[in-house]
Amino acid sequence: MHQEPREPYAKGQYIVWFVKDKEIDADLAQEICDNCGVTMAGIHLPERCVVLFDEANADEVMEKLYAWPEYIRSVSRNHYLRLC
Repeated sequence: MHQEPREPYAKGQYIVWFVKDKEIDADLAQEICDNCGVTMAGIHLPERCVVLFDEANADEVMEKLYAWPEYIRSVSRNHYLRLC
C-alpha cells in the first residue's frame, strides 16, 4: 500500500478549537487539558490551544476531548510548526 509522506508537524501535536462566543480563559483551557490527560503547549485565546499527547492513546484522548462539546468545537493536527 502506498503511503504519502508525513506532514511536517511534531508527533502528537494537535489544535483544540474552542466554541465561538464562549468565555474560554487560560484556567478553563488548562482544566480541560488536565482532565483529558493532554499537555498544553500553547494557548491562543479565545479560539484555540495547542496540545501534545501520545498518539498511541489518540482514540481515548479524542473521546475525552469531545466530551466537552460546550467548549470544544473540533480537534485537528497542528500543521503550523511555529504556532507554539
